Amino acid sequence: MKRLFDALLTQKHYLTPALLFVLLTAGMFVFNLIIVDYIDGYTVLAGGKPIGLVKSKDDVTQRLALLERQIETENQIDIVFDKDLLGYTRTEATLDRFSSIASLDHNLKENLTYKCKVWVLKVDGEEVVYLRTRQEVEQLIDRLNRAFIPKVRSDDKIEDLSIHIMEDLDIQTGLAYTESIKNIDDAFNYLLWGAQERKSYSIQRGDSFYAISKKYGISFTDLITANSHLDPQNLKVGDTVYLTVPKPQVNVEVSYRHVYDQIIYPPVISIRDNSMLRTQLVVDAEGEQGKKRVYADKVFVNDKEKSIIVVKEEILKNPRVRVLRIGTRRTPDDILVARAFLAPGIGVISDYFGSPRWGGRRHIGIDIAVPENTPVYAYRAGTVQTAGWSRAGYGNLVVLEHEDGMLTYYGHMNSVAVKPGQHVEKGELIAYSGNTGISTGPHVHFEIRIDNRPINPLTYLKSH
Repeated sequence: MKRLFDALLTQKHYLTPALLFVLLTAGMFVFNLIIVDYIDGYTVLAGGKPIGLVKSKDDVTQRLALLERQIETENQIDIVFDKDLLGYTRTEATLDRFSSIASLDHNLKENLTYKCKVWVLKVDGEEVVYLRTRQEVEQLIDRLNRAFIPKVRSDDKIEDLSIHIMEDLDIQTGLAYTESIKNIDDAFNYLLWGAQERKSYSIQRGDSFYAISKKYGISFTDLITANSHLDPQNLKVGDTVYLTVPKPQVNVEVSYRHVYDQIIYPPVISIRDNSMLRTQLVVDAEGEQGKKRVYADKVFVNDKEKSIIVVKEEILKNPRVRVLRIGTRRTPDDILVARAFLAPGIGVISDYFGSPRWGGRRHIGIDIAVPENTPVYAYRAGTVQTAGWSRAGYGNLVVLEHEDGMLTYYGHMNSVAVKPGQHVEKGELIAYSGNTGISTGPHVHFEIRIDNRPINPLTYLKSH
């Protein structure tokens, strides 16, 4: 080889520069093949992606062990890399191509996931929550058992208390990703509500379940389910309304005998007295509360009533009867309003002008309670403006326009006896009372409007 190169070099004035370059390059390539050594190794794959080049698989095993200890020290929890993602292919390479320790460590941490060694709470054989220590799991179970201990008055008694979790629980070791590990509070909420956070809302003045369901995008039925502790018809300012529908992973059943004293309210005897106005009431005998001792067997699941059976009651003190005398004679206001459009001797005021209505509105008329199909007469002479069904909640409605522009409304009629455009005289039959439209009972809704503004009929009639 050396003689060949020497001969070529001595004759280099005969060679073109291009040919000289080709011969030198070929010579260097042959020199490398003969002189440079190639080493057997492995290309390291993570999920099929090359992440490094090592001489031995043991190199990766050792680095993973060191990285595990490093991460364990930083996070105070034992971990295991997911080695199932690793793969190797045999490779020949020069020494300079093998990965440095720093590069290999970086690529292993970036491309491999790891799981933590945890304690698992299994519910009916399924892994449900992961915690760091067995002690935390045991504390969680203890908290579940104590969560629904009955809260009763200090003078009540609890007998034969039994608390048990209805599902089969098992504690085992396992592996889980870091983000799956819960603390005790989050695990507790998840087991009972199916969520780590139980969202709630504090009742404000004017709130209703319907309005809350619309505001927070939860169905009315789900809202009722999530708040079995509340009466939707009797919400109080400050009551807590839960906005998370429970989807419990465990169910805690609590059974016990509840022994408590209960008031016996006195029976009431009412005597109707036509010598007194219907707004008057006289107590002839005050009466007195009694008391009884109740023995009730109660069963609750996650604080929701499952069954209550009253086993026996003991009378500790008998109540005394309360006697009331209630007036039945119509008031002057009843007579004044009713005679404006009804026959003499009938009708009482059942609701006044300005009383509260749904949605924060106010009553813009006055209601006179009478049986259905009672004849209704025109308050004053006028022209029929409306006679028929109203979409505004009045049901069958008659509206009269009077000479001075005043309007009178007669709502919730069972049927009408006039037609639009018809002239009627004072006291002429215009309809028969009913219970149509938005109504809670048979009555006549009477309304007076001046300049199309509702005014109090009682005030107007007293001055006219």
